Amino acid sequence: MVTHIDFISDTRDFLLSLKQHQMVLLIDGNIQPLYESMFDDFDKIIVPHGETSKRIHLIEEIAEMLVDMGYQRDTLLVGVGGGVVTDIAGFAATVFMRGVRFGFIPTSLTGMCDAAIGGKNGVNAAGIKNLIGTIRQPEFIAVDTAFLETLQDIDFRSGMAEVIKHAFISGTDFVRFLKDSTSLILDKHPATLKKMIQLSESAKHEIVIQDVDDNDQRHLLNFGHTIGHALESLTGKSHGECVAAGMNMAARIAVNLKHCEEHIAQTIHELTLSFGLPDYIDFDAQELMKFIAGDKKKRENHIRFIIPIVPGECRIIKMDESVLFSHLKKLQSE
Repeated sequence: MVTHIDFISDTRDFLLSLKQHQMVLLIDGNIQPLYESMFDDFDKIIVPHGETSKRIHLIEEIAEMLVDMGYQRDTLLVGVGGGVVTDIAGFAATVFMRGVRFGFIPTSLTGMCDAAIGGKNGVNAAGIKNLIGTIRQPEFIAVDTAFLETLQDIDFRSGMAEVIKHAFISGTDFVRFLKDSTSLILDKHPATLKKMIQLSESAKHEIVIQDVDDNDQRHLLNFGHTIGHALESLTGKSHGECVAAGMNMAARIAVNLKHCEEHIAQTIHELTLSFGLPDYIDFDAQELMKFIAGDKKKRENHIRFIIPIVPGECRIIKMDESVLFSHLKKLQSE
């Protein structure tokens, strides 16, 4: 069963309500000093902030710390942080003593709208995003939007890339909401943010429940990510910036393949720019293909590539590596 998000008004009270003797928090290193008093009464392990923490050696270190702290099979592991921390917490909980209970308190927009939802947990390896991982659902996803008040602007805008992805997959109503509410969203208007998070969660949930194990339909959620993940590995830019550029580049490819009308690609372009996200990031096609070649969606010599058709419809197509490379070369020279 895929876990829905629940909104909470007080994170400390929520954690106290769990009443778990064997509960430990995995907390983002940037969150801990900002909310130190909130977590005073709980055992915790601090996870260094940033994508570089998503390494298998950190999972081993966490396991060793849990053993040293006396934690056993009845442990409840709670990931408190952005998508990096929830990925790490979910994976660590899945493999520690062959599996312990876990839940998430996402503190970033990316976490609230995307990363914490769906049960995918993992770490990076060989320069490839989430190469090692599991699919296992958390017991709860508790969202306290107050954390967004201290989220840096660049991280908030980065999270909007996943929201835009979900909006386009969902359909015209969600896209229209983003267009009509841009100023309120950027001003972090509480009610508007809550509605946006609900819409985003609902869009992802509807896809995930059709394909929990990520064999087919769930691949639609990788819109913008095949190129985006490769850009992220190649350039070191933020996940959201790279996904935004990846969606725009996928839309350009769809237009060139005559699967998508120019005005649809323009809609994606306008949405990304309106939230301060890039529509393109400079790249070398040959170098980019090296990372795409390791993509988890690859089958034999083709990539399962996601292209936009219209809001509410994306399509999974099989694209030969050489064909995708030719499209990237064209985009590189434009």
